[in-house]
Amino acid sequence: MYKIEKPFNTFHLQVDDENKVFVKQYGNKKGIPIFSIHGGPGGFSSNKKTKKFNLKKFHLITIDQRGCGKSTPHLVVKNNNTDNLIEDIEKIRKHLNMKKFIITGGSWGASLSLLYCIKYPKNIITYIVGSGSFFTTNSIWPKSVISMFPDKWEKFCSLINISKKDLYNPSFALEKKICSTYFNKIKNNDMKYIKSWFNFEHDLVYTKKQNKKTKLNQQSIDLAFYESYYYSKNFFRPINYIENNCSKIKDIKGYILHGRIDIICDYSESYIIHKKLPKSTLITTDDEGHWGSKSDKKLLNLLDDLANKLYNNRLKYYFNK
Repeated sequence: MYKIEKPFNTFHLQVDDENKVFVKQYGNKKGIPIFSIHGGPGGFSSNKKTKKFNLKKFHLITIDQRGCGKSTPHLVVKNNNTDNLIEDIEKIRKHLNMKKFIITGGSWGASLSLLYCIKYPKNIITYIVGSGSFFTTNSIWPKSVISMFPDKWEKFCSLINISKKDLYNPSFALEKKICSTYFNKIKNNDMKYIKSWFNFEHDLVYTKKQNKKTKLNQQSIDLAFYESYYYSKNFFRPINYIENNCSKIKDIKGYILHGRIDIICDYSESYIIHKKLPKSTLITTDDEGHWGSKSDKKLLNLLDDLANKLYNNRLKYYFNK
């Protein structure tokens, strides 16, 4: 890993009448342009991300998505949807006068990265997506969540009146109802529901149980708020949307990373998308879940390899006319 670096520039970009998106730039201003897209929805971009990038060769751009982190206004749903998040990335690309760039993201950031590629394939050098959920099934949570963690699922649903016959085999409509019920409580700052949402996901994300308890903070609230909202709307995309539009990015070389025992984002979805993308490489970590140190190392090696291959031709990716 590289050392953590501070940005050489930060700014807010006005993306519509109300929203200002917070952007950070790191590394070599004339390095290989690469956008890192955070997860959630409801996450934010930390300087810790720089540990994976050779900033002598990369020009790294991070974005706090609408309503998240230092973007303003905070925790609002008006004009906050997937289409607008895609357009925000495009507006930042134009603002920075970049012709093409690498896009990378994990979890929700992986999904949003591929959705951007589908909308704007000509702007992409390559994509690197990890542990994504790509909307290939009629379900919000993988079935493994319930089969492997029935106790945690039951506790999570205990705040909502669900019949016993539906509890362990919920329909897609019921899953969305669970999310919307949670969201309506979370948006009113009901800490019981915020804590329940965050703790449920936190317990599923890690392959190994974390020894220390994570205290609720503003980031926890942001994640609970936007995840419950976007989940209830199925991320503003129909089932199979990415799979059905893979033809638009079939000629782009890309990389899909995933831990085989990921509980919260099913590995099979990455496999399905990989099979639809003939120029993609699927990089599997057999003994990790949503992410971990081995996946980190594979991503670092991949980024270093790309840096060495692309650096000498980096300037052709700048200067739109």
